[in-house]
Amino acid sequence: MSHAGRTAPVAITAAVSVSAVPDDSLETLIFRAARAALEAAGLDRTDLDGVVLAASDQTDGRAISSMLTSGPAGAYLNDEINTASSPGHALALGCMQILSGVHNRLLISSWGKSSESPKGSQPAERLSAEPFFERDGGSSALAAAAMQAERHRAADPARGAHAAAIVAARNHGERDLAEIEASPVVASPLRALELPTEIDTAFSIMLECPGRIAPLANVSGVGWCSDSSRIAERDLVGLPHLVLAGADAYARAGLGPADIGSWHLHDYTPDAEMLAYAALGLCPQGGGIDLALSGAVDRGGQFVINPDGGSVRGEAPFGGVLGKVVDAIRAVSAAGGPEHALAHLTTGFAGQFQTVAIVERSA
Repeated sequence: MSHAGRTAPVAITAAVSVSAVPDDSLETLIFRAARAALEAAGLDRTDLDGVVLAASDQTDGRAISSMLTSGPAGAYLNDEINTASSPGHALALGCMQILSGVHNRLLISSWGKSSESPKGSQPAERLSAEPFFERDGGSSALAAAAMQAERHRAADPARGAHAAAIVAARNHGERDLAEIEASPVVASPLRALELPTEIDTAFSIMLECPGRIAPLANVSGVGWCSDSSRIAERDLVGLPHLVLAGADAYARAGLGPADIGSWHLHDYTPDAEMLAYAALGLCPQGGGIDLALSGAVDRGGQFVINPDGGSVRGEAPFGGVLGKVVDAIRAVSAAGGPEHALAHLTTGFAGQFQTVAIVERSA
């Protein structure tokens, strides 16, 4: 995928999300999503020439998870690659394989099924921490998110807390603001209703070589960048790696922030969303709180952000971030929808791995 000028778009012929039903095993959940994508595209598993997974051994609770999950995802007797770092990396890899000519049709899949553990995904995610200092010190995805939020609100805690409640209330679907602000603190300064509940969901997206069949939508640009695993070494507020990922996606799509009609932003915490405003060009650096308080990101405001509701309403651990891409695809393919939508995918403690994907309406 060249940095020089607009990259050729990658066709999307299906994008589905499937919620678990009672007695679903992880493998059954994955199978139902893959089958739904194939049916939506009017294809059979034998029509695929490759599968890209984002399977996490830790959150799946299985050693070498892809050995068990690749079959249900459609990879039996087919080419399969797993990106255990991020569903965003799976999407980027799939696009590169299509554009390089290595594959003509790929199925991208990721998922999360935290209900298999009575304590959810947090204990497993702690294994991502450096083992001698950070893990023993209590590092976890929640602790890292709280550190980032504390750092973000440090200059003006009262305004920061109010802005966070506004963002969370909107992403809940216009939930009562006072209810958000009165919910108990889980990890200071984050409150219970500012954080997502964990749900069981699987996602599958079909990518196709452009020009072969009429697509549902197109991926017009993807950018990704990773930061250090050591939280103490990172800029948790400026997010320079998200700035770079966004700049790459814009360049490859030949677009800028003003061209985006729908924003599907990572909101594991409202602070993560507000920090993305500046990194992706919606406001000046450090202006996320001001933008949230201005009303410009409210329903009916200047920016259409998470119009389907945010992750705070429920998100599958690890794989759930692929849902932002599914939402963006649905936005541009809907009647009267925007021409371009941006999906922001984040995994790792306090957003170590950042991916930005821009999708466009099919001509």
